[in-house]
Amino acid sequence: MPLAGVTVAVQGRSDSGSSAITDADGRVALTAGVGVDVVLRLSKPGYTDQVKRLSLPGAAGSDASFQASLMPRAAPQTLADAAAGGTLGRSDGAGVVLPPAALVDAATGAAVTGPVQVTLTPVDVNAAAVAAFPGRFEGVNGDGSTTPIVSFGTTEFLFSQGGRPLQLKPGARATIRLPLYASLELGGAALAVGGKLPLWSLDERSAQWINEGQGALVADAASPTGLVMQAEVGHFSWWNADKGYTPYRPKPKCINDVPGQYDSIFEQATLCKMLAEMDRPIPAQGSAAPGTAGRPWP
Repeated sequence: MPLAGVTVAVQGRSDSGSSAITDADGRVALTAGVGVDVVLRLSKPGYTDQVKRLSLPGAAGSDASFQASLMPRAAPQTLADAAAGGTLGRSDGAGVVLPPAALVDAATGAAVTGPVQVTLTPVDVNAAAVAAFPGRFEGVNGDGSTTPIVSFGTTEFLFSQGGRPLQLKPGARATIRLPLYASLELGGAALAVGGKLPLWSLDERSAQWINEGQGALVADAASPTGLVMQAEVGHFSWWNADKGYTPYRPKPKCINDVPGQYDSIFEQATLCKMLAEMDRPIPAQGSAAPGTAGRPWP
């Protein structure tokens, strides 16, 4: 359904026309440049943030369009005292263990004490909520290479005090738990306690997921699959249990196996063009099959 009041801004820009607020129909118009890739940040109080990467056309006056979904953010919980640390969790298995004196103001770096608000918002990658999956289904490996990814579950970890965002101080580590909504690999193998999955955090500047090691699979009856991924992290953001994969696409070639099969160069050229169209990459769309990892389709 249309969502009004969403602030949409071009990352890294502050000039006129680079940000706007959606109207009653959920529409917005921006001026963002020509022939470049931009990242849009979408935000609205009470909803999870979203980032979308958009490739703009190379001709002045041309239009580019996008669609994005936001989901309601989970109700905040209160951690009694940041100086003491503590443990918070949800009924679906999402959770965080914060060590003492680990939080700072994200803008100033000042140490934080007293009560803080914490929201843990998971995304069910096997339900309609997958439309609110943030960023692209694309990850960056440790060697800088990129890969399409499949998601087993992702959660937003947000800490604040008096409306000001908080972060872990440099060198501090917190333990997080991500509920898993898929229990099978793409190949059909079942996930099991004691296994591991790659751990990814969202880079909101590029709308890509960055690999940050691995997390361990542990049992948790509260999770929809009975499994959560547990890991230590050095900052709070969106965190994701994902795996990279190599997409399968047939690669037809234009080869005339039978000499004299075509009566003219025109006929062979027509066939070559048809095969080239079949070989064009298919745009990815967020989707998932029940019980399997959420992934771009096809």
